[in-house]
Amino acid sequence: MTRKNKILFVLSVLIILAPLAVGLIMLERLTAAASLMQGFILFTVIFMPLFFLLLHILCVFFMLRDYRKNGQSEKIVTLSICLLPFVSLFASAVTFAMALKNNFVPYSLVYILLGALFILMGNYMPKARRNRLFGVKTVWTLSSDEIWTKTHRFTGKLGVIIGALLLLCALLPQSVTLLVCAILGAALILSFGSMIYSYVIYKKAVKAGTLSEAKPTKNDKIARAIAIPAIIIILAVCAVLMFTGSIEFTVGEEALTIDATYWSEERVAYEEIKDIALIEETNVARVNGFGSARLSLGLFTSDEQGKHTRFTYTKSEKSILLTLKDGTKVIISERTDAETEALYKDILEKYSDTILGEIF
Repeated sequence: MTRKNKILFVLSVLIILAPLAVGLIMLERLTAAASLMQGFILFTVIFMPLFFLLLHILCVFFMLRDYRKNGQSEKIVTLSICLLPFVSLFASAVTFAMALKNNFVPYSLVYILLGALFILMGNYMPKARRNRLFGVKTVWTLSSDEIWTKTHRFTGKLGVIIGALLLLCALLPQSVTLLVCAILGAALILSFGSMIYSYVIYKKAVKAGTLSEAKPTKNDKIARAIAIPAIIIILAVCAVLMFTGSIEFTVGEEALTIDATYWSEERVAYEEIKDIALIEETNVARVNGFGSARLSLGLFTSDEQGKHTRFTYTKSEKSILLTLKDGTKVIISERTDAETEALYKDILEKYSDTILGEIF
């Protein structure tokens, strides 16, 4: 590693840890501004920077090992040092901004930064030499320097085109659905496009007799033996998260307590409530939180209520809108409409008792 990259690595570690320091200093303000998302704020402030730091150290370690072993491009080493700090800083900044101002979702900024990232990666892709850490790593690209180079030149051009289209997406209407579709579409097109291209030119080379059929190496077999169980475990965890979980509502004497699986316990004092209503909604979309086939937890938006914090079962058509005195909206529901109506009556009774107590 050159002296420049050593300095960059030290700076990159400081940049990744900066949101942790800022978050701890602002922790009280962040949790007060997002009082119904404290678990998410603690995750963002503490866990996310440490996770990015660990991932960053591992990536740089393996890239440097490849650099010494295979003479990897110095520019690729520089990119590997700078990439994750940028992602970490952007993710933390957006999350802090959303916590301090619930209506803030920087759609255009996300499009612009992602577009710039794709263009940057597209320009660096052709400079990468064959390795097992950075780039399009398929059995076909790893079989030949020529196929590796051609694939990465193609992927670089494709990345620049996708990046330019993402920049144009900043002009689209601000929509969570459009943003998610654009990000997933860009990632899938780049991934599958480069894989298909590498397979096509590999088959052409084999057919022309300039390249023999690639056979899996010992490392390939080990990687496959690790990857297959890992994928099965990840899919199993996703299935559990998608179809399990519950929300328990405790209507106490002074406050409503919400205890949701996969989320921190929340408490809403009756004296903080301005209004209670039984409602039905349409076009509910997640902004920041947990959404599955069973539960909706965290920050959401809907046509009728705009931005709000949500603790609901997805199958319940009716829900309870709690409008707090500070303007925050909290929407909750039970498993069924009948149970939601019963919960509404219980909360309304306690709320009415609190109001009457304040009057008299």
